[in-house]
Amino acid sequence: MNFFPLFHQLNNKYCLIVGGGQVALRRAQALYAAGVCIDVISPVVGEQLVDVVKESGGNIDISYFDEALFNKKIQDKNYFMVMAATDDKAVNVTVYRCAKSNNMLVNIASDQSLCDVVFPAIIDRGPTTIAISNNGLSPVLTRVLKEKVEHVIPDNYGALADLMGKYRETIKDRIPNTKKRVAFLERIAKGSVAEAIFLGKPDRAEKILQAKLSQQTSESMEKEWAAQSSIDQPATDFSYTTQEKSAIYKVMAERRDMRHFNSQPLDEKIFKHILSAAHMAPSVGLMQPWRFIRITQQKIREDIFGIVNEERKLTADALDTRKGEFLKLKVEGILQCGELVIAALPEGREQHIFGRRTLPEMDLASLSCAIQNMWLAARAEGIGMGWVSLFDPKKLMQILNMPEGSWPIAILCIGHVDEFYEKPMLVLENWTTEQPLEDMLFENTWNDTKGQGGKEQSDNDT
Repeated sequence: MNFFPLFHQLNNKYCLIVGGGQVALRRAQALYAAGVCIDVISPVVGEQLVDVVKESGGNIDISYFDEALFNKKIQDKNYFMVMAATDDKAVNVTVYRCAKSNNMLVNIASDQSLCDVVFPAIIDRGPTTIAISNNGLSPVLTRVLKEKVEHVIPDNYGALADLMGKYRETIKDRIPNTKKRVAFLERIAKGSVAEAIFLGKPDRAEKILQAKLSQQTSESMEKEWAAQSSIDQPATDFSYTTQEKSAIYKVMAERRDMRHFNSQPLDEKIFKHILSAAHMAPSVGLMQPWRFIRITQQKIREDIFGIVNEERKLTADALDTRKGEFLKLKVEGILQCGELVIAALPEGREQHIFGRRTLPEMDLASLSCAIQNMWLAARAEGIGMGWVSLFDPKKLMQILNMPEGSWPIAILCIGHVDEFYEKPMLVLENWTTEQPLEDMLFENTWNDTKGQGGKEQSDNDT
């Protein structure tokens, strides 16, 4: 390797080019793109080169090159490099000698033996730059290689580099272990984040990256919790192991109401496991007030999507000033998910009095527990689930031929996802924020967060 490949910061540096033809133009364009101020000496200078020099802030001397002119030029400017792009060997040798005697880098376009530096073929992908060189031996071969590589490297690699650069310090902070951090970054560069970038979906790519980073962080938190748990939590004859407890808290923390699914079919065994989890839920008076309708016909799925989309528009109108924000929240997951299930309350619930005489809505609470079980089981299996409540119950009952007295509660979308959201989707979409537990916990009386029996002492009470 005669020339060491090196990327050099050239912004606001000066370069002198001797020559005014096409080779000089190509060199000037490459240097100008790097922020270099370019001066030119040549008896004839092409119009395009004139424009490049002017835009770079440089000057043109319409003259033949000689040592006296060169010495005058270097008194005004500190050139980091001098180039010759002429077909006059004597001029090229003179340029080389003048540059070397002043400790300047030199490039003679037509003579590799007189070069300190050579210009590679450049593939520019934003902040990602690929340079190809064969030490100046065959520019044609270099150009052919460039064409081949350009077909392999998508244009959007620059956007991927920007995204990874944006999160570089965050990733470094959250994944201090070098080996694990490198492995994480390799997954980002090769996986679904890169795919989203190449599909022209940078916002989606960033959300996937955030979700991956959150998952990585939660694993670290899980280990920290496990370490503390083994010390701080007294063991009982009935407690689970630290690892088992960590898994339970992890799945609760990472459960998400999903709205984006891919087309991968859901394994039948996993689907049955999720339904079995629902059937293990607690229920008031053991009435098990859950009924599930599995939608397997595409026409019915499309009809359900129709009434959901209809209600979505009506809800948007009711939201008035936030209508535009709301309409950004899509419901296409109904058409995309692997399984679509309707969760409903059965008819004849009035006969169940145990636990419902004063609180008849406990049947709904029981069904909600079943749905939560499904959510947690799905997340543990790596499957996404979303609860859609935008529908007119009577219209859905008609589509599903449900009996009088029954009542649909949820449209459940279940299926494979590319990634789980880092945070609840409504938080990511800036619709709302999560509130801390402290705001929800009262002591002794309603809205008493200080445990003073409903009376907080103020300055006026003293």
